[in-house]
Amino acid sequence: MDELYTVEQAAIYLKVSTKTIRRLIKNEKIIASKVGGRWRIKKSDIEGYLGQTSNIVEVPL
Repeated sequence: MDELYTVEQAAIYLKVSTKTIRRLIKNEKIIASKVGGRWRIKKSDIEGYLGQTSNIVEVPL
């Protein structure tokens, strides 16, 4: 079973604000489900999002 995170826990994990997490959910960048009126996010979905956005850009010196 995949670990479930709240919006607050996901924000801490990604080191962003809860507002950012809610925006990512709204824009369907992170998949989330409502359980008992609160968002729950699978850890694997957070890591999948990280995999999509972890493009490293090299800056010439």
